[in-house]
Amino acid sequence: MKDSGLFPAILDSMAEAVYVRDLDKNIVYFNSSAASLFGWSLEEVSDRKCFEIFGDRSSLCCTQCPVDRVIGEGKPLKYGGGEITTREGAPLKVTVSISPLEREGLITGGLVVLSAEQEKKDDSGILPKMIVRSEQRLQLALEFTGDGLFDLDMETGEVYFSPGWKRILGYEDHEIDNTHSQWLRLAVPESVKKMNEEMNRIIAGERERLETEIRMRHKDGRWVDILARASVLNDGRGRAIRMVGTHTDISVRKRMERELEASRVELEEAQAIARLGSWHRKAGDDHSHGSREYFNLFGQPFRPEGFTREFFYGMVHPEDRGRVMKAMERALNGEDEYNETYRVILPDGRERIHNGRARIRYDGKGQPENIVGIQHDITEFTHIESALRQSEERYRSIIETSLDGFIRSDLKGKILETNPAYQEMSGYREEELLSMSLDDLVLERKSQSDLCLQDKICEKGSLRFETEHRTKDGGILELEVMTQFRVKDKQVVSFLRDVGERRRWERDLLFQSLLLDQIQDQIIATDLDGKIIYVNQAECRALGKSREELSGKTARIFGDLRPGSASREELVKATFEKGMWEGEVLRSLDGIREDILRCRTNLLRDKGGHPQYLVGIATDISEQKKIAEQLRQAQKLESIGSLAGGIAHDFNNLLTPVMGMAELLMEELPPKSPSHEKAQSIFEASVRGAKLVKQILAFSRKSAPRQVLVDLGAVIEEVSRLFRATVPKSISLSFHRDESYPPVMGDPIQINQVVLNLLTNAFHAMENRKGEIHVELIGVSLNREIMPLPSMKEGTYALVSIADTGQGMSVPVMGKIFEPYFTTKAQGKGTGLGLSVVYGIVKEHGGEITVESVEGEGSVFRIFLPASQE
Repeated sequence: MKDSGLFPAILDSMAEAVYVRDLDKNIVYFNSSAASLFGWSLEEVSDRKCFEIFGDRSSLCCTQCPVDRVIGEGKPLKYGGGEITTREGAPLKVTVSISPLEREGLITGGLVVLSAEQEKKDDSGILPKMIVRSEQRLQLALEFTGDGLFDLDMETGEVYFSPGWKRILGYEDHEIDNTHSQWLRLAVPESVKKMNEEMNRIIAGERERLETEIRMRHKDGRWVDILARASVLNDGRGRAIRMVGTHTDISVRKRMERELEASRVELEEAQAIARLGSWHRKAGDDHSHGSREYFNLFGQPFRPEGFTREFFYGMVHPEDRGRVMKAMERALNGEDEYNETYRVILPDGRERIHNGRARIRYDGKGQPENIVGIQHDITEFTHIESALRQSEERYRSIIETSLDGFIRSDLKGKILETNPAYQEMSGYREEELLSMSLDDLVLERKSQSDLCLQDKICEKGSLRFETEHRTKDGGILELEVMTQFRVKDKQVVSFLRDVGERRRWERDLLFQSLLLDQIQDQIIATDLDGKIIYVNQAECRALGKSREELSGKTARIFGDLRPGSASREELVKATFEKGMWEGEVLRSLDGIREDILRCRTNLLRDKGGHPQYLVGIATDISEQKKIAEQLRQAQKLESIGSLAGGIAHDFNNLLTPVMGMAELLMEELPPKSPSHEKAQSIFEASVRGAKLVKQILAFSRKSAPRQVLVDLGAVIEEVSRLFRATVPKSISLSFHRDESYPPVMGDPIQINQVVLNLLTNAFHAMENRKGEIHVELIGVSLNREIMPLPSMKEGTYALVSIADTGQGMSVPVMGKIFEPYFTTKAQGKGTGLGLSVVYGIVKEHGGEITVESVEGEGSVFRIFLPASQE
């Protein structure tokens, strides 16, 4: 059915219900009669299972499914009394005819034809009307098809030729009788014999279908090449009764094949006559491929698999081999054109003189793409001038038939000769061009270098460059030119290739690609199988791969989506149903870090409305979400800080008289007396309360820190000595500082408290087990490319890192550790203010704090304090 539009038209015009199902019970074709019979539309049944259409009780979908049996045995089946169920649930008796479908020798499904069983009497006349309508549809399909149809009754010998069959041979429908004798009269005897042999094979069961090429005589006397296809219809006992087939005119294709073969033979003969062999090799390939004459020149048998460099250099004379290898190396490096004359030694010991030339072709990035060369035996030539003259005569036919333009001119630019290709591309006739010069054609001289172009050609002997010529109708030709200076006759020969269309396409594509690469949104386009056909630079950066690495690869759109977001199946399904999908997804590229993407997918269709591509556009909103969360936390801390600050001030007012009265009592009472000790306890408790008030005020940012120049190394060393004395020996503490760290402005007492709180927090993370705490102090310079947090500014910072080997934290816990009163310790073992106080002090000093942690592997806190400008 895919070979022409005839069979789908016939099937759709049939009054019988026809459907096709594949090996997985999916319905892949449904004609209009089937849609009417079952009450389903064509769109509703597409790619649905057969039991969803006919019902589980249908004889076509039961356990002993006859369609499965036909597919398994490969033999057709016909029976009556079958039962199906319509969409409304009504049972329906049908006559069933099932045939296997094959492609390239494999059964791919089954063709089922159903006829509803009618009462013998049809007083309404509906059945005859349906038959007439079906015949009219069939006749219309036959009238407008491009192929010819024949139908042979093998019992009576009657045959029918469609109007299209007759038009292939140049006849109108009424000019040829529908008789077998007409076929015998128009076909060549060899074709008649071939058709009879093929028919006998089919009748004998050796083949199931006929497909062969024959020749028949056209009305105007010429021969028409025809591809004949046919199938034989059997009766219930396996006897052939009809042959139905098509004729397709393949004359143009056969003529092109014959001309192509003739051209190949002529080229081989021309190379053999000229003693000229050709070869080519792709860049990066170890093997080159040569023509038959190329191997003949070296006295070697033809090698269709190609040859290596060692094969070639091994036949070059040892005294010339080094020079030839260097010349080829220069050519491959783009330094010079390869054009060398050297001696070769044939297997029988004879010595010949060859001239080898090659041209490197480059891709759009200026990299070698392939190399094409010729090998010329010039042994019989007595001098170079004669060789060039004979070479020009030998290649005259090549120049005349070349797709590239050709111009021969003198040193003043006067045109002496052109070829048909240039005449066609420029629009000028040959006699017009011979009266012109190159200056009449060149659009404009763009620089002083262009004005000296002729001198460069004479100096170097050959030159490759690009230029623009003006056509006769005022258009512009963008040309790639390869010129060569002929010393003997002081002439310049040029081959010109029109690269305008290619360059325009490249410029348009580059412009579009550059525009998309400027977009920060990530764009990816795939076909329906998931193969990537385009990604912009933003997506390449997100995936960590280049465009070349991704192009053509199969990939899931948007990468690996994490649980908790819309699944890929949901967004693809919604895209196919509605044409687009919008939403947020979570994507992980390294298995740890999650990106939050706002995505939109679109389904692109071709002109026929069929789905063709999936295009996804994603915006990374991870930082926006992070900043929003930080703002929320800051607002929460500010609210709590304001409350804590107010309470702290009131509490401080209460502590002041308590502390003063305790001091007065201590002065009045005898030392070491029980009352003096009680007063001293009250005083010490008041002092601890005052320190707590300072912590609360630091957290609420209500007290301004004392700003002095602080040496962080000295502060950390002092805190470390105090901390070592309070922790068990099972906890090791190390401190490393890089002398390049800068001083900072701040309150040394508060900074002392920050370091002590973080060391204490690290100790608690390793409590009751061995562990290590490492403190590091260095100086860092941050810019836009290296910025731990978006809220930080560029500049120099002192970085304090405190790492432990404790139990670590989960991601949810890390998101809350700086919140006031949040703690993971048991009730009574922590206030939850330690890290929030640290956070408040660091922010008060204009710095930032970050944390990294993995459960079971420890944590790292990093404090960034801006360097002092004094």
